[in-house]
Amino acid sequence: MSATEPDDELLAAALGAGLTYSRAAEVAGVSRATTGRRMADASFRAQVERLRRDHVRRVEVRLADLSGRALDALDDLLSDRDAPAQRLGAAKAVLDGVLRFREAGDVEDRLAALEARAGGREPVMNGAGP
Repeated sequence: MSATEPDDELLAAALGAGLTYSRAAEVAGVSRATTGRRMADASFRAQVERLRRDHVRRVEVRLADLSGRALDALDDLLSDRDAPAQRLGAAKAVLDGVLRFREAGDVEDRLAALEARAGGREPVMNGAGP
């Protein structure tokens, strides 16, 4: 089966959107075993990885768009002296967000250093599914 057949396109799209092998197989109308075999094919796996990266980028853009409004809402809650429980919740959300943001930045920096050390080679995918 070539990577351009409808089942493969549906399967790649489902996997690229982050579905499990079982759920992606169901969506594409193929078996779980077929999904595993397709992911063992390097070109199909590369297609899925490209779709995953594209999906993640779209999610990142959407989150960035929403983050301004979310921060404004948290700022409003932090300023509301009449709602201490909501202020506490907002403060926790802000601090948690800051920590996660910093951790993600640290992970990205470490990954970039490892990739540079490896000579810019693409990481090896093991083909194992969720």
